[in-house]
Amino acid sequence: MLGALDLKAIAARKLENQLKQWNSEEFIRCVQEVYDKTSKTDLDIRNMLIYAATSNMAEVMKFGSFCKEFERYGEFTSPLILNFHSHSAKVFEEMTSSHTAELQKVKKETKEESQSLFLKISHEKPLERPCTASQANK
Repeated sequence: MLGALDLKAIAARKLENQLKQWNSEEFIRCVQEVYDKTSKTDLDIRNMLIYAATSNMAEVMKFGSFCKEFERYGEFTSPLILNFHSHSAKVFEEMTSSHTAELQKVKKETKEESQSLFLKISHEKPLERPCTASQANK
């Protein structure tokens, strides 16, 4: 027979799978149910909701009813805001390093193209300078 901890683990896995298929309206109902029916010590399930909301914050904020849940479930709101802040910093860092790598690649390619063009020009026969009007009269 399964114990309470086993059942919680099964419920957590099922919830995790459901959260992968994001649906904002269902998520709001899920937050309500989890926070109404679980203990403050059931952090596995509650943290899954925090991480899911953080990852889908733009979608979440489109629903006015979710903002009401912020007011109703302070236990959910505080960790969400803290997690969102650290998540945003991580995303910004990843974007910055990605752009830096891309800029370095473009810079290297531009330098190589410039060097190649310089070598090509320096090996070509120099163009004769057209004479000016004063030189033509001589």
